[in-house]
Amino acid sequence: MSKTNVKIVGLLLLVFLIVLLAINFNFYKSEIASSQTASIGISTIDNQAKNYHIEFEYAGERIHSHNIIHANAQETTNIVVEIEDFVYEGLYFIPLYRKFTMNYQASFTSDEKDEINSSVEGDIEGSIDAMIVGLVSTTKAKNIVEHSAIESIKKYLIESLL
Repeated sequence: MSKTNVKIVGLLLLVFLIVLLAINFNFYKSEIASSQTASIGISTIDNQAKNYHIEFEYAGERIHSHNIIHANAQETTNIVVEIEDFVYEGLYFIPLYRKFTMNYQASFTSDEKDEINSSVEGDIEGSIDAMIVGLVSTTKAKNIVEHSAIESIKKYLIESLL
């Protein structure tokens, strides 16, 4: 093969990869393992069931909200969950083989001016080990583990308040 043909093949391969990643066309297999620790404090003066309205926020934007309604509850406690920036370690940027860890933290608290004398507060932190093999963009690889972390945070808090 001449130098010109090699350059053309290389250029076509580069264009193919750019197009493939730009349209988010993914052929991959992922393995994800997670661990999480959390603490929660719930205090009420009257020991009666409460309704909860939970707002999940990331980067200053609401990404999810959830309501927990108890049959005999009259009042609602508002809770805000603030998810901090995700921290990545490892080879998340390597094409075809990405093996990395993503650490996350979130803190939550009820409204400070809650008139029903009920408070909820706590922290959640965890890590996700991911191995993603195949054609996948860096953005998609990060989205896979971020989604897993957010779902884990939501699940813990919602189950704790039921």
